[in-house]
Amino acid sequence: MLSNLVKLGATNLGLFQLDFRILTEGKFVRIAPTLGSIVHNSTMISMISEILEANGVQPDSEEISKEFEEYSSLQMKLAKYQSSGKLSISLPGVRSINFSSLITEMIHPSRVSKIFGKIRVVTSEHPLFFKSNETESDVRREFPRASLRVFMRNFVDKGNRDGVKKLTEELKKNTLEMIQDTENLAPPVKESMLKKVEAIKVTIGYPDHFDPPGTLDKEFENFDLDSTDSYYRIFQKLNRLRSEQQMEFIAGETPISPIKEVLKVNANYKRSKNALTVFAPFLDDPFFDITYPDYVNLFFSGFLIAHEIGHSVDANGLGYDENGKPMDGIRLEHVTEYGKQGQCLVDQYDNYDDPVYGKKMNGTHSINEIIADWVGHEVTWRAYKKMDTSKMLSLIGLKDINMDQLYFRVQSLLFCRERDTISLEETLKDVYPTDNFRVNGAYARVCGGVQLSGYITYESGEEV
Repeated sequence: MLSNLVKLGATNLGLFQLDFRILTEGKFVRIAPTLGSIVHNSTMISMISEILEANGVQPDSEEISKEFEEYSSLQMKLAKYQSSGKLSISLPGVRSINFSSLITEMIHPSRVSKIFGKIRVVTSEHPLFFKSNETESDVRREFPRASLRVFMRNFVDKGNRDGVKKLTEELKKNTLEMIQDTENLAPPVKESMLKKVEAIKVTIGYPDHFDPPGTLDKEFENFDLDSTDSYYRIFQKLNRLRSEQQMEFIAGETPISPIKEVLKVNANYKRSKNALTVFAPFLDDPFFDITYPDYVNLFFSGFLIAHEIGHSVDANGLGYDENGKPMDGIRLEHVTEYGKQGQCLVDQYDNYDDPVYGKKMNGTHSINEIIADWVGHEVTWRAYKKMDTSKMLSLIGLKDINMDQLYFRVQSLLFCRERDTISLEETLKDVYPTDNFRVNGAYARVCGGVQLSGYITYESGEEV
């Protein structure tokens, strides 16, 4: 059926469509979901009835209404799943449809052998096309605290939590030294930065509030489900529980919002609270493991944590004090030198010749992430240079390179991946610089021969 539709020139095939995209890398056929707005009930029923009557079929209004309700329900279910905006070079993982054959049908039969091999295809990263852990995601979303407890109890080595806590404190210490060594900061700015970094509140995996046995269980004492409960009734009870837990959170009785996603493989800095959270999935391999050599944990996880600490002193963070309150005491003349360094980073990204997009980047839009990367690299470099690696295990297959080279290689792994396939327009909306810049641009960074603390002198990126 789909093949015949394509032969007739159709490209919208119901749940998905075949359209065409011109991207920086070239021209593509794109396989994408068709998620239009739901047609109004009366309009759809009238349309179907007229088609049936025109074909000599007496319409059954009750049956049509039932079918439309199922159609609307499907549309609403599909609408919950949003595409990431990213494109994959893989064909959809739907075994029942031969997408290559459908694309072949779009070509004139006499031209298939000549041009089919030249046609490039991309697929929207959407649950319609690729497997997703829908049920698992629903549970994590609806029960974030309980999911966190299950994860920590069953999958996280408690030694890893202590290890990340120790690493984070070491990174804070090196950040303070970096700020102290920076000569071109006005005294009020330097003093504010030092107080702020010193006061950062750190949560590793989960708040200590939930350490005592039974603490989390008490939050579900009044949540009673019955085997006869309908799907609707279950969510009705769940919404009530969430409201009650949210009130407990607002009153300061519990430290985690019941609607906050807590199972992300990431770390996060919140300037309004001057708080750093390293989420629980971060406390496991491949990101961190207490059995790894210390330098591996520092090079890899250390950068990610130091990057988040860097947000406390980025262009936005600079305006908040150690308690997360907006500051009034910093005047324009106090941040002149800071602004010059920031503008240097903006100019560098603006002028960076990205292999996919060229010199079309927006440094002003990405400056906070660029500063955070900058701090992350410098702080981890400082910590590494104090480390005695002579008695630590070496990595298999990498014994022939020195430790400095290994530093750059391991950190580069964070951003080394296939080249971007999203459009320039989508890329410019992202606050993060391109992955290519975060490796090759970051390690070739020299702003007039001056770094934030004057501590690192990167070469031109030869080791990356």
